[in-house]
Amino acid sequence: MGAIKARKLYQIDNESLYLAFLSGTHELMRHKTDLNTINVFPVADGDTGTNLAITMNGIRKSAKLLPFVRETFQHIADAVLWSARGNSGTIFAQFISGIAGELPMRKTVTLEEVAISLRSGVRAAYESIENPVEGTIISVMRDWVDAIDAARLKSDEIIEVLSEALHVAVKSLNRTPEKLQVLKERGVVDSGAKGFVIFLHGFMRYLQTGKFDDLFLTDEEEDWEEAFQHVHDGDEQEIKYRYCTEALIAGADIELEELKRDMRMYGDSLVVAGTADKVKLHIHTNEPANCFRDLRKYGQIIEQKAEDMVMQNMVVTKKKYPIALITDTIADLPKSLVDHYQIQQFPLNMHIDESAYLDKITIKADGVYELLKEGGQKISSSQPNRKSIESLYSYLATYYESIIVVTVSKEMSGTYNAFQKVADSFAEKDVPITVINSKVNSAAQGLVVMKAAEAIDTGKTHEEVVAVIEETIEKAAIFVSVDRLEGMIASGRISKTVGVIGKLVNFKPIVSIDEKGQGVLLGKAFSTKSNTEQILKMVKQIQEKDGIERYAIVHGKAQGRLKAFEIELTRIIGKPASFIEEVSSIVASSAGENTIAVALLKE
Repeated sequence: MGAIKARKLYQIDNESLYLAFLSGTHELMRHKTDLNTINVFPVADGDTGTNLAITMNGIRKSAKLLPFVRETFQHIADAVLWSARGNSGTIFAQFISGIAGELPMRKTVTLEEVAISLRSGVRAAYESIENPVEGTIISVMRDWVDAIDAARLKSDEIIEVLSEALHVAVKSLNRTPEKLQVLKERGVVDSGAKGFVIFLHGFMRYLQTGKFDDLFLTDEEEDWEEAFQHVHDGDEQEIKYRYCTEALIAGADIELEELKRDMRMYGDSLVVAGTADKVKLHIHTNEPANCFRDLRKYGQIIEQKAEDMVMQNMVVTKKKYPIALITDTIADLPKSLVDHYQIQQFPLNMHIDESAYLDKITIKADGVYELLKEGGQKISSSQPNRKSIESLYSYLATYYESIIVVTVSKEMSGTYNAFQKVADSFAEKDVPITVINSKVNSAAQGLVVMKAAEAIDTGKTHEEVVAVIEETIEKAAIFVSVDRLEGMIASGRISKTVGVIGKLVNFKPIVSIDEKGQGVLLGKAFSTKSNTEQILKMVKQIQEKDGIERYAIVHGKAQGRLKAFEIELTRIIGKPASFIEEVSSIVASSAGENTIAVALLKE
């Protein structure tokens, strides 16, 4: 590679610094797949590149060039805090936030001012992490800034100093396996640290050339890619905490240290970034619902994420099938069955007042019942975010030959339409995607998905699995015994006036789904006993007329009714239930506490 003649800079103007950051952002985003491939710490879930790309895309999409350096970088810091994803992404966001606070309110910045702001950024990044681990992005950030401080003792020319520091950052990256045993064992450098160095290359390329061209490498660094070996196929890793959980919280006078103290009991990889009125939280936990229950006191939960790292790790290292099966969380299924068949269960969005939650993950049925008892909350759900679906499709397309999606009835939710629209425009057309409207919900949807998973497990083709699903849908039914009306009132299924009258007369509706997938009132009673007896009679009639291949029971905190219901169904059908589960939080919000239901597939 020929030498590139660099320009001399003793001050950087606001626009150049902004464009250099954009250049670094573009370069990092280009290397998303490579970073995913070497991602082994904290867990091998193969998403560091995706998370950093999403984080940095916030800069590309939202950050604007403002009159002064500090204003521009405060705007960049706000943009990246909103978009921050993953451990490395959240750390990067706090690094930029720390930088912004120290920059001057001028149109240019000196090398000394750059160095001071970068030192502040490293300090802020370290303070955001509950337990900083050396050999990760944080180490390379610190070594890079230390190198700038050392180099500026010999020169005040900005590009010369930053170029020398970049060499040190590359060497620091290549030393990460010496500091972190898991990297050494897998033969890789840290993926987050590599992402940071890639960003620095894009940043420096613009400062040296003023162009957004190919990645700039010095002669010394042309062979640096040798350190970036791939993860070996079949690598396994024990994952202590299942969910990579994040939240963006808007509040007033939020104490970051207090927030850390409240969260640290729930897991590890804790990072708290932001300011007193806007905070980004990242944690690996087995209890995201408990985390979010405690977060409510700090303010409004604006955005959230809880990714299943166990499932991600299985897909990356132990994928069983060529076909990916997706369903939404309204499908009630045992977690053991979801894991066994590697079903991707997409969490739907649930809104309680102004805060958002993820169905079954960041809020569960118990939490919904508590809020219903408090009263006054407005509870609703919304169709999935397009970007989330695109991200899931892109991720699965990397590992699977085709994708099948089974959604809740499209007459009850916009989920089907959302998945279908993204499938229609999906860029990677060589990976077929079929989206199927189950025309049911809850355990009935779960039974349909169960049959689909079994068909995939037996080696059926994509088309054969689709045929099995469509045939199964025609045989699915569900009967729901609603005991209390608070959920139906809060979710708007019935008006408050009707609800008050219903409570007075002890109204106990029986809800089902018709052949079009619409909810229908199938029966009514004025006692729980009568309500249950009517459902058992309906099931008996189906058993006598058609036969029942399998069935499942779901309930909403109805342990008092469950045993007797289970015994009677076993007696009528002649076999035990395929599974017994608690309903999703979205179903719980409308069906209410003490609800119980039976779903079945006819012979």
